Amino acid sequence: MQEQIKQVLQLFMLLGKQSQGGILVLFWVESGAANCAVAAAGPKWRGVRMEALQSVLADLKFLGSGHVAGPDPEELCAFTDVHGCLRLLLSFQVKDMRSFTPEWLARIKAFLHTFSLANAETRVHLRCNVPQQSIQQEFRATFTRKVKLAEQHSLMLDVTCRSNANKLGGKRGVWCHGGHPVLGSRLPLSIPPEAMDRGLYGELSTQLVTLLSPCLLQYPNLEARLTHVQISFPGHIISHESHTKQCSLTRGQVLAYSPANVPITSPLPFLRNLPAHLDCQEEGLRVLSSPSYTEPSHDGSVVYTVDQETSQTPKEKLHSHPIEQKLLVFLFLQHTDPFASHLSDFVVTEVLIERHLEEILNNNRRAITATLQEETKRSCFQLLRSFLAPPSTS
Repeated sequence: MQEQIKQVLQLFMLLGKQSQGGILVLFWVESGAANCAVAAAGPKWRGVRMEALQSVLADLKFLGSGHVAGPDPEELCAFTDVHGCLRLLLSFQVKDMRSFTPEWLARIKAFLHTFSLANAETRVHLRCNVPQQSIQQEFRATFTRKVKLAEQHSLMLDVTCRSNANKLGGKRGVWCHGGHPVLGSRLPLSIPPEAMDRGLYGELSTQLVTLLSPCLLQYPNLEARLTHVQISFPGHIISHESHTKQCSLTRGQVLAYSPANVPITSPLPFLRNLPAHLDCQEEGLRVLSSPSYTEPSHDGSVVYTVDQETSQTPKEKLHSHPIEQKLLVFLFLQHTDPFASHLSDFVVTEVLIERHLEEILNNNRRAITATLQEETKRSCFQLLRSFLAPPSTS
């Protein structure tokens, strides 16, 4: 079911413009059968007609044989009241009613949240009206930042920080609740022969963007017992020590997006095994082994965490309140092919890239590892500059 929703979102995003819009994912039961509809409205899809999808749906057998009639128009009224005239609507049948479990719902929520992080100009609505699973939720950014990718239109990122930073250290004040994305390198990727044999041609690259949150630049002299800066990965810690201030960066997450800017959900062992190939020995940085683990993720991303071990005494730990930060690493895949001109060409490319992404990553292992390592260090050094700066005299 999540795979079908992802396919519809890829199709809608390929048709959309760089503007605001809304997406609705609706589940409902009719005549004993469970159904799902994905709808789009707003200026982002102005001028797009449903007829443009018919050839793609026929040529690619989109959504298989589960296409059904749309929901009752009344189910869409609240959505169209906010975003205007309905532009796109695709519905399909959920074959197994047993799919509607709390774990399934958590997976759908995580996927839509990840989608909204890199599509902050699009408000995403989730409505579930099935037995024992009734929910309405909106994924909407409070703070956004625009990022201009190479050879692509700008992206609007959701940089809202949802941590309780304002409660840490007993301090109250005007905190910056949005992170500041850092545009990293654009890395060309060579396509392995196996993928080309399947029809994946053209030029493929990935653009890195890192996002560190919460932002603490407004309080460089925060009264707290801070002893080191660290970035955690499974099995390793990239650590910088200082005896005056401490900011504990305890989580690292890697998110990969297709050229249509839709999250890639296929398991990627390359990313899970990445820390074993990172070499962060450099002045001020050292790699330490640690009893850490990789958290399972419902959205296909890779989350790195670590058990907190410091040189503090039990008494110091009791009275210290280190500020935890999270590092997001976005991998935006970009693809160009001068021979691709039809919508169906781009849809097929999306499928081929995700299907062969593990091979592509392994084929470019050395370059990707070096680039990720460099961007991680950049984020760490920016953090150090803000926290190790001389105290203000004001």
